[in-house]
Amino acid sequence: TIETYKTFFFPSKPRGKFAGKEIKFPEMWRRRHYFVPLYVAIWLAVITTIVAAFLQPHQGLI
Repeated sequence: TIETYKTFFFPSKPRGKFAGKEIKFPEMWRRRHYFVPLYVAIWLAVITTIVAAFLQPHQGLI
């Protein structure tokens, strides 16, 4: 997830072994921007679910 967020939020900065090299497929760079809201929405849903689970009264085995 760490590398994924870097890729989505800093798309113009090549990572790792690609640092300092030209971007060969700039259309993919532009296409990636469409998925940023989806990525953020998924993480908000995950965090919201975890918080809601911890705020509920405990039942069951644990």
